[in-house]
Amino acid sequence: MTKLDGTMPKKIHAGLPPNLTLDVQKGKFRYRSPLTGKRTWLGADRAAAISLAKKANCAVALKRQQRDLAPTIGDVIDDMLDEWIIEQGFSANYRKIVIFRLNAIKKDIGDLAFAEFTRKNIRDWLRLRAKNAETYNHWRKLFIEVWAQAMLDEIIEANEAEIVSRKKVSKELEANQKKRKRLTMQAFSAIHDHPDCPHFLKIAMEMSVVTLQARQEIVNMKLTDFKDDGHLYVVRQKTAKKTNASFIRIPISNEMDQIRRRSLDGIHSPYLVHKSPERRDPDKLAKKPHWSYIWPEQLTREFARVRELTGLFTTWPANTKPGFHEIRSLGARIYQESGYSLQSIQGLLAHADKTTSQIYTENSDALTADHYHTVQADMTLAKALKLDL
Repeated sequence: MTKLDGTMPKKIHAGLPPNLTLDVQKGKFRYRSPLTGKRTWLGADRAAAISLAKKANCAVALKRQQRDLAPTIGDVIDDMLDEWIIEQGFSANYRKIVIFRLNAIKKDIGDLAFAEFTRKNIRDWLRLRAKNAETYNHWRKLFIEVWAQAMLDEIIEANEAEIVSRKKVSKELEANQKKRKRLTMQAFSAIHDHPDCPHFLKIAMEMSVVTLQARQEIVNMKLTDFKDDGHLYVVRQKTAKKTNASFIRIPISNEMDQIRRRSLDGIHSPYLVHKSPERRDPDKLAKKPHWSYIWPEQLTREFARVRELTGLFTTWPANTKPGFHEIRSLGARIYQESGYSLQSIQGLLAHADKTTSQIYTENSDALTADHYHTVQADMTLAKALKLDL
């Protein structure tokens, strides 16, 4: 009989081991794992259900004991964040990516012991997390590093992550082929002019389509990069160590100067694209180069959010919807339609001598204006809107 407050009388559960309850309406016993919260039906036989529940409780107690004695996955990741990440010699930007990924793994499975997360669990986790073969392999490589560190610390004897197969990245496989459709100027305007498009995203979109810079360069662009000599200085981070074409200076057009002026919204930030955080979490702010800094991933997510609000892409498959990166391609087409040479467009895109790259790698302060290639970017948004692109 149920009480007025909806609970069951204590005598119904009398004599049952912890975590085992009786569903009176169904007449069946159900066990709830205190580790995972998962509920399992054990049938209507009281004696059999009690026996199974006691065995399950013993297994839970053993797991808890093992967890107390053995370091968890999160413990090893913490050690890697303290020492390993520094020893690898990663670039500042790539270090941020690795730290982000290590923290993501820690958040999901950090409280588990290594024995509790098998090769199958790793594979399933990778399949859920990675959108394509390339990112799948990047995450897998990091799992291998975590398990390798655990082996070095003599926590485990085998690297389960290494057994998980890599995915083939060949573009001949349909799964690895990019299917995103082009971003049109009309769609660009719909996103840019949407009432819910935040100011920082408008600035980022405008500067990207005019200068053809990617999100990494856009979020790292500082007001001090607009020099008194009338040029905007940009370093394409992704290829800075490979090619001198990554070092460009762009004569500041009236359009670019207007974008810079519009970015001055009263927030005291060194960055062109910036925002005041909604929550000032000390731990999160400590990871940023400045409290107003916007991570590249934030720019991508915000662009996708406003894109969906326009209603223009609701019927499109998810893997075909244009992302922030497609703004570069749109800008390149606008320049081409406006009569710019392919060579000048490639200069803005920073595609393709390593002297400057070596100086940048060894000591970026040694770079002078002479190390940068001058490229033009004098598109105006007003003219671009008139093009049927």
